[in-house]
Amino acid sequence: MPAKSKAQQKAAGAALAAKRGETAKADLKGPAREMERSMSERELRELAATPRKGKPEHDRGD
Repeated sequence: MPAKSKAQQKAAGAALAAKRGETAKADLKGPAREMERSMSERELRELAATPRKGKPEHDRGD
């Protein structure tokens, strides 16, 4: 499942780093914190690996 926006891709990368223990979970904010709790490492890796080219900064949610 590819990320819909650059913001979602960045949040997934931050959550993945926390899940792996590379950064502190307490440092996560907003969507990244929720992603870390609710998604598996595999799901986070897939979102974080999405190329950013051509993605909007934020998804409007339409």
